[in-house]
Amino acid sequence: MKNVSIWLRSAFILLSTLAVIAGLAWFKYAEIQAQMNTPPPPEVASSVLTANVETASFRPSTTVIGNVLAPRSIVLSNEMPGTVAQIHFEPGQRVEEGQILVELDTDVLEAQLESAKARLQKAEATNRRFSTASRVSAVTPDELDQATAELAQAAAQVKELEATISRMRLRAPFAAQVGLSDTHVGQFLPSGTEIVTLQSLDDFLFVDFMIPQSAIDSTEVGQEVQLMIQGEAVPGRVIALDAQANRSSRNLMGRIEVPRKLPSGDELALPGESLEVRLEYGVERDVLLIPAEALLRLPDETFVYVVEQDDQGGLRARKTMVIAGQSAGEKVTIFSGLEVGDQVVTDGAFKLRDGDLIDDGRKVQPEQSQ
Repeated sequence: MKNVSIWLRSAFILLSTLAVIAGLAWFKYAEIQAQMNTPPPPEVASSVLTANVETASFRPSTTVIGNVLAPRSIVLSNEMPGTVAQIHFEPGQRVEEGQILVELDTDVLEAQLESAKARLQKAEATNRRFSTASRVSAVTPDELDQATAELAQAAAQVKELEATISRMRLRAPFAAQVGLSDTHVGQFLPSGTEIVTLQSLDDFLFVDFMIPQSAIDSTEVGQEVQLMIQGEAVPGRVIALDAQANRSSRNLMGRIEVPRKLPSGDELALPGESLEVRLEYGVERDVLLIPAEALLRLPDETFVYVVEQDDQGGLRARKTMVIAGQSAGEKVTIFSGLEVGDQVVTDGAFKLRDGDLIDDGRKVQPEQSQ
């Protein structure tokens, strides 16, 4: 009897467990059926902004980096060796043409010059006496010729010493701004020592830049270009082209002349700085334009979302492949894939997929009743 009782209890537990499992299964099945019979939620439109495809005249352009140069730039150096006696400039100072910048010690040369001038005076006096005496044949023609030669030699020696002393005083060859220098009074300078750089203060500057090979044939002397300086476009003019292209890059060096000062009165740039040069080239033609934010790029495709109306009157975003060209300000040129009058998604295009329902944000909402 005890075994029968255990068996009945076990059977009861098993049947209870199976009943619970069956109940849970029936509840889940009913829930799934209810969900299947429930209609799907309405599709939510993505809020975006759109723009019309436009047409405009466009000329290809390229932006390169140009280097600013002063029209005249030299490194001041000494022709004659000597010891620095005086320095007449401060680093960064602006100097006038002919202004003495550095003086080398000339004490010995000055003494030699005084001696040479004394010999010159003596030679002049001797030559005058011999000239007077020659009129009465008191001296021979050879003696007169020798006195004349000694006079010329003495005069030449004075000029030579004066020229040497002048070369010991280094002057600014033009109005310029001097750079940094490490030259000091008492320093001995061998011949050819670089003392300081001088950048001229003309009303204009040069900008040298490399013209890409694709634009060489369309670039001419006298052509207008634009330089971007602190977000401001400054006009310039091509004044020269190199005689040959660079052998490695195949680019051609060009030179631009630009005003030294901006309309605001500020300096355009310092020699040695870099500026962006925008050069237009080729033939002007009509192209399609779309806002830059409408264009989406992936490694293997370039596309936009074109706005289309579906059968229910809703707006859909259709993925459309395009071939894009250069940028034109805040817009991008399109060579194929679109037509004038098409609408493309701009703001919000990054979050869309092909066929998504969209709301272009320009629908007028009905007024609320008071």
